[in-house]
Amino acid sequence: AGPAIRIDTSRMSNRLPLSEEQLDLVAAQLQKNLGKNITEAASLDWGDAPGAPRELYIEDGSGVLVLQLEDDAHKIPFQVVLEGPPAAPR
Repeated sequence: AGPAIRIDTSRMSNRLPLSEEQLDLVAAQLQKNLGKNITEAASLDWGDAPGAPRELYIEDGSGVLVLQLEDDAHKIPFQVVLEGPPAAPR
């Protein structure tokens, strides 16, 4: 099952004119897509999250998502935290 991926959204909230709930949707979709090792914005499954992803960069545990909201593109830095898989039951 590989390591769990956690997105640190604390840096997102300063950059996006979105409610906490909408930010959670963005983070959840981002996390879901990263779990599939998708690296191109064009192939992101964006679901119900607001905005449209234009670009996604990931390098050494941090990344930048470029999100299109109405007429504005926002660059949002985020951290990817890999957490070890849970121990197998004995």
